[in-house]
Amino acid sequence: MASEVALGAEKKCTNSDYADTFLDGLRKMRVRQKLCDFSLYVQGEIIYVHKVALALASDYFASMFETDMKEGREGVIKVEDVDIATIKTLIEYMYSGIITLTEENVENLLSIADLYQILWVKEQCAQFLKSIVNQKNCFRIRKFADMRYCEELFDFSHKYILDNLHDLTDEEDWLLLPFEEIQNLIKDEQRKNSVRFVESAYKASINWIKHDLEERKVHLRELMSHIHLPCVSTEFLRNHVVGEPMVIEDQKCSKSLIEALSERCSTETKRKDERKEKKGSNEMVFLFLAGGYEYITRPFSGYNYYTNKRQAVAPPLSNYFGVYDVSKNKLVTLSNMAQARHENSAISLNGVIYSIGGRCPDGRELTTAECYYPLNKRWNHIAPMTVGRRNFGICAYHQELYVVGGTSTTVVEKYKPARNQWELCSSIPGNPKLYTRAALAQNSIYSFTGNSCFRFDPREGVWYTLNVANSEPGKFELLSNDRSLFCIGSGNARFDVQMNKWQSMEPPSLLIGGSFTAMRAADNIYLLDGTVKRYSISNNKWATVDAVYFPYHGGAGAVLIGSFDFNETMETEYYAE
Repeated sequence: MASEVALGAEKKCTNSDYADTFLDGLRKMRVRQKLCDFSLYVQGEIIYVHKVALALASDYFASMFETDMKEGREGVIKVEDVDIATIKTLIEYMYSGIITLTEENVENLLSIADLYQILWVKEQCAQFLKSIVNQKNCFRIRKFADMRYCEELFDFSHKYILDNLHDLTDEEDWLLLPFEEIQNLIKDEQRKNSVRFVESAYKASINWIKHDLEERKVHLRELMSHIHLPCVSTEFLRNHVVGEPMVIEDQKCSKSLIEALSERCSTETKRKDERKEKKGSNEMVFLFLAGGYEYITRPFSGYNYYTNKRQAVAPPLSNYFGVYDVSKNKLVTLSNMAQARHENSAISLNGVIYSIGGRCPDGRELTTAECYYPLNKRWNHIAPMTVGRRNFGICAYHQELYVVGGTSTTVVEKYKPARNQWELCSSIPGNPKLYTRAALAQNSIYSFTGNSCFRFDPREGVWYTLNVANSEPGKFELLSNDRSLFCIGSGNARFDVQMNKWQSMEPPSLLIGGSFTAMRAADNIYLLDGTVKRYSISNNKWATVDAVYFPYHGGAGAVLIGSFDFNETMETEYYAE
């Protein structure tokens, strides 16, 4: 009997390094020009390759070799209009699966990958271009994507332009676009009611036309027909559209502008009415007073030398702190500051009141600062400034406090509440002045020092001198609202930072004792000088809120709008007989 033969055991083994070994071996064979059966002639240089490597990586070469094209038979292809470095980078990818993209080679690589139908490389190039789109190259990349049928890259760069149109209106690439491209960009249906986009589209269109006015003014009506002016603010219409001669002189555009103004005024009136209805009685205005000079009365009679009236008064100390509740016409005394100070400055930020610098009773200029939290009604010390100062400017920008100059210094510092840390900034030009005030308007800090005016851009860290001074000698306060600065006190006037000019402003009535402070809350300016006066920004009118005199002499002011209850503290009310 034949013996039975047992079946042999079976095992499938895989060399995990084989793919890398194979590619590495093939690459070395190309470098040594072994078994190469094809070549590329580029800029006078011959690159030897293997047909199989090209066919596997590129559908273009696979088709060439399979259909018996001339280049396939002759074993060489002449590559034109492509630099040799790009071809070598692409060949290296075919033999290694690795490609290095840079801003310098990516567009050439995408173009040749598109021609040779190397889809993975084309996609990687498109993704890389998306990652480097910026203001300087967005128009070029959008045009390039359109030429190479890269839909995703085109859509991305197109959206980037629309999202950042407000920053691109002066770019040369925008100004050189043909009319059809401009029209295609500004008539985006999804953004026609976006205030930011419509304002940018208007500015961009006007800039484009003015770049070649004689040739392009014929396109004004067509471009304006795509800009939905009724959705922009009345202020924008007044400042940028009404004053544009091209728009006013064109009958159709002028008619559209009138309709936009009419619709906008109607909309704003309706919104104001709605806001008034929604604004509950819980939102109130609180005017805080911190520090000031000692106030003197005759203790046995309560006779006040400033008003020549007999009053029930409590003389505030120089570390006095109180709040005037506008809704109740009442002054409430709160916890005194930790340190006596006058000629100090105060400000509110994120619901916290800061009282900074000033002068102490012995005459020294203070570096110290403290803050008050209305919720727990307590004062806390914060880090001291580098330089002592009094009669200085103060304002807030991007959650940081800026203190500007002072009677004996031009030094500027900023305070970061999150770190409890002060940092020095560029000093104001020139010499110190008796009074320095500062206010923020349209991302710039403006500082008035007597008869000088300066602008500081916190993003650049540079001061600019403005030849627009208007103030007269004496105490004044500087406040801002939107694009306007208000100089209250000496030289009462209103300065438009965009138009760079002064406008008349109704002065307040005679200030009692010559000492006062002023604060802005919403669309009103409040002035406290022993009485309370309110200035309507929209109507340019002063009115007396409370004529009952209270003792005031030099305290710094800050304002909060919201819902607070200060009735738990000891109240001291002031009245006139």
